[in-house]
Amino acid sequence: MIKLVPNMWAGHGVLARMHFGMHVMKTILHLGVHRTASTTFQNYLDQNTRHLATYGVAVWTPKTLRRSAFSTMVRPPLKEGGEYVAPTAQVADHCAALQGRQTRMLLVSEENMTGTVRVNFRDATLYPEIYHRLARFSTIFGQTCQRIILSIRSYDTFWASSLAYAHTAGFGQQNTDKMRAIGNDPRGWQDVIDDVASAFPRAEIVVAPYESFGGRCHTVLNCATQSLGLMHKPATAMRLNASKYITHGGFDLETRRNLRLRYADDLAWLANGADGLTRLLTQRHQNDMDENGIGRLGIIRRPAQIGENYGTIRQMV
Repeated sequence: MIKLVPNMWAGHGVLARMHFGMHVMKTILHLGVHRTASTTFQNYLDQNTRHLATYGVAVWTPKTLRRSAFSTMVRPPLKEGGEYVAPTAQVADHCAALQGRQTRMLLVSEENMTGTVRVNFRDATLYPEIYHRLARFSTIFGQTCQRIILSIRSYDTFWASSLAYAHTAGFGQQNTDKMRAIGNDPRGWQDVIDDVASAFPRAEIVVAPYESFGGRCHTVLNCATQSLGLMHKPATAMRLNASKYITHGGFDLETRRNLRLRYADDLAWLANGADGLTRLLTQRHQNDMDENGIGRLGIIRRPAQIGENYGTIRQMV
């Protein structure tokens, strides 16, 4: 468990404490999002925490974060915001302690920094609070955050998996009007990426499509750390927190097709530079079928911009 020491300073004092001295610890944020194998990746990190420490990499996952002051900071944003001053100072103190021990890099993985599945359904849109949620973390990590890893997923299967999770969590009764609103909502991954970039304008944002990288923990970690060292792979590649989601997710055939076309547009936008906002993680070899067995038509060829991978991203239609 992370032990956070209370401190009397807040605000600008937080940044001053983190940047005092010559050594500045780099921070990598793995935001998830939900339903993109984030729990599997976090379990992988937990298995390799000690090994990563030998390379000067500290790891924070929900295993420790949700029992610390960090858990307060992932709550829904309120109008005043003053309630986050104390936990912000405590988290910053722990960052300063890591830096004092000459930690090279801090890797934070917590999908609830982006929002929650419950809020997505409540507002019938995709992570409506993400900018305001991330803004509070920029107080701590804004100057040291080197890279942000964001996963995305085809809208139809993302919402279907979210709906299955909602059923399990006890808030899954979504009426026809709500699902219709979700299917027609114009907000998409491009808007989410823009919000992330606004909250962390100095950080490199890397987008990892779930269809290619869901469960590929070793690849995602190498991307996050820029391959600082060889990793011990877990004994099993078990997918954790996976849902046996409803295939149609509450959408009719036409809506599902439109959602997939929108995702294809997102992939094309990402592959062609994303207006300079982000980089797309690609790999050498990709399956020609999506997770529902639908053929992927149309190939966007582009050199990968991350690590040593070189490959293609296929549009899903």
